Amino acid sequence: MIVARVTEREAAHRPPLATVREQIVETVSKQRAAQEARERGEALLKELRQGASIGTIGDRSGLALEEARAVKRSAKEYHPEVVREVFRLERPAGDAPVYSGVQLSGGDYAVIRLTAVTDGDVNAMDEAVATQLTRGLERMRGALAFERLIKSLRAQAEVVIPEESE
Repeated sequence: MIVARVTEREAAHRPPLATVREQIVETVSKQRAAQEARERGEALLKELRQGASIGTIGDRSGLALEEARAVKRSAKEYHPEVVREVFRLERPAGDAPVYSGVQLSGGDYAVIRLTAVTDGDVNAMDEAVATQLTRGLERMRGALAFERLIKSLRAQAEVVIPEESE
């Protein structure tokens, strides 16, 4: 058991501007930088969608280009927000790449070019992984069935909660 006791209480107050000035300036400059990164990224996306070469844009803008091949959902070497966005994108049709952009939590903006999707090979899957996936699917099916049961019971039942009298 843990017992906590308040020994001193400080009333809520607005701190003087001098003490929070640096924090405010830093926050505002981060917000402006994030907005600028987003605007620049969206402009680059527009150029790419209009047919501009990614190499030309990279050379002209001085931005770092990073190429990734055979990225898996569990990839740790890439920013997780970028990986998440990549797996939300539609599959490219033919040779036409799919472009997207995502504002990252740190304020950066990532421009994504997806050129191909490779389907996984179920036959090449390790037996332990296949067993784990099968169990996961079974748990999901069970949870969905339980959810449907509860929903059905709530729809059929009449629940009365008596008011408390003092």
